[in-house]
Amino acid sequence: EAAAGEEQARARGQTEAGALAEAQESLRVAESQISCYAEGAVVRRIVSEEASSRGSVWTRCMRTRTPDEVQRLCGELQQWTEQARQREAEAARGAEEESSAVQALAEARRSLQEEEATVAQQAQEVQQEFQRREREMQEEQQAVALQQQQQRIESQLAAAEEAVFGPAVPASASSSSVGPPPGAPRMQPAIALVPDLPLTVRIPHFELVRQSLLGTEINYTIVVEGLGTTETIVRQFSQFRELHTRLSQKPFAYSLRSLPQDWLFSHFSNSMLERQRRQLETYLDALCSHSQVVLDPEGVLWRWLAVDDFTQVIVRLVAARAAGSPEELQHLTQTLEAVVAVSDDATRCVHPVVLGILKEVLLGDVPEASQAAARLLEQLLVTSRRARQLFLSRDSGGAEALLAASRGSGGSVAASAVQRVFETLCN
Repeated sequence: EAAAGEEQARARGQTEAGALAEAQESLRVAESQISCYAEGAVVRRIVSEEASSRGSVWTRCMRTRTPDEVQRLCGELQQWTEQARQREAEAARGAEEESSAVQALAEARRSLQEEEATVAQQAQEVQQEFQRREREMQEEQQAVALQQQQQRIESQLAAAEEAVFGPAVPASASSSSVGPPPGAPRMQPAIALVPDLPLTVRIPHFELVRQSLLGTEINYTIVVEGLGTTETIVRQFSQFRELHTRLSQKPFAYSLRSLPQDWLFSHFSNSMLERQRRQLETYLDALCSHSQVVLDPEGVLWRWLAVDDFTQVIVRLVAARAAGSPEELQHLTQTLEAVVAVSDDATRCVHPVVLGILKEVLLGDVPEASQAAARLLEQLLVTSRRARQLFLSRDSGGAEALLAASRGSGGSVAASAVQRVFETLCN
């Protein structure tokens, strides 16, 4: 199309050039006629002068033109001149249009070259991305094969150990029994799961962000619901992989749930994407139920979920109780008191599990933790009717715990809490 346009512009330029030449020829003819007319006027003037001086003979010999003829000739001359100028202007416009067409053609060629370069670069990027995804798939397949091989080896070792040393001795066996002899494989400690977790992590939906043929990214919307708070974050599969990589460097890495596989062409199938969404949701739920992950001092999971300090302390408190760690439980109780003092919102602690933990700490042997639990319970029971219903019910044993703590490690702090609770109930 550009070549045809150039050919048409060239033909139009040639036509205009011919018109310009014709106009210039007409102008030259007109100029010659004007010159002849001027010379005739001079001759007539000289002859007129000679005739006037020499007599009427010369006057009869010369033929003069009337004013009408002179006016007619001048009008024709002006008309020819105007036509010549118009043809010259048209020829100039034709030349300008031809120049514009040539420039447009050159610009179209440059744009075409740039588009070809861009397409070539995108094709190269797609090829590189495809190669990278292919390498990742091969690595994942190798990792899965190694994991399966390791599981087979572990099952074979367990079978060989049972065949050599007999079945495992239960915990209720005699205390005189000894462990496996030196050289036997050491079993990994069990990991406590956190029941009644006051935290819910859901992935309700996902969104496709298309960048190129193979460079499609998937944004997963994650909703984190804690006690009195709800947070929404957006994560991609690469961030899930980073989280799993950091947790795999911890001592409890052997007990982690495996990360779901990222299929290369999963974005072409909605069913595969939905399956991956459910798998990632299950993966996050397993992490939040893992006591060691929840109690990790570095808080890798908490920074990834971007939850507030209140939710983090509450969940860690429940996880410490499930893991059977009294020292961590007492420390987190004092931390919870500080967080409540900063946030000035103690009602978020009104939960049966949290109140039960505070009752256990209240009856503990550490005075500082017992006093912190007494102060928290005092604030909750005085300000929240729901907390009084849960803690002071006949089956919960909360009133007996307060009275026992006022005579035990809780001391005067627990006694003050009991007094204020009674005053609130009386009022």
